[in-house]
Amino acid sequence: MALEAADITPVDVLARAYNGLISDKRYLIHSEIPKRKFSLITMFNILDHMDDPAELLRHVAAYL
Repeated sequence: MALEAADITPVDVLARAYNGLISDKRYLIHSEIPKRKFSLITMFNILDHMDDPAELLRHVAAYL
């Protein structure tokens, strides 16, 4: 859905497994959020899996 020129950084704790599934994917998946600032962060299907969703939101907000 993103524009071709978009700077996208996918992050998932299962990155190693996902990166091994398809070798020529458009974006490398990271296992941790890179230490930099982002102008936009989207999350899909994650908050309902957290014991403390507010803690995750505080952590992610530091990257905005």
